[in-house]
Amino acid sequence: MTSPVPTLPDEEWPAQAADAIVRVVDSVKQKTTVPAHTVAKGLKYGPAALLFGTVIVVALTIAGFRAFERLLILIGDKTGASVLQEPMWIVYVVVGTLFTLVGLRLWGKARL
Repeated sequence: MTSPVPTLPDEEWPAQAADAIVRVVDSVKQKTTVPAHTVAKGLKYGPAALLFGTVIVVALTIAGFRAFERLLILIGDKTGASVLQEPMWIVYVVVGTLFTLVGLRLWGKARL
């Protein structure tokens, strides 16, 4: 004996069909439109963020160099050290040494 096919009242099937269509459309939207929108925002704002970030890093680096130079000049004025009257070469040596040490440390950690 076969079981009878359940019948839906005439009032419910349009609502259930509409709900099923909405679920399918929402599922497709979540899998396609949302990731595409995220990528589009990245392409839109990414270059601007990269540009502004680069400008900020360069400006902070210049400010750091100038502040360190000014500090050495002030130390030279207080101590009377004539070598600190034009200390930019000392700034370059110190910053270059720091960058070299950080680079060597990172190079040592690299897995080539």
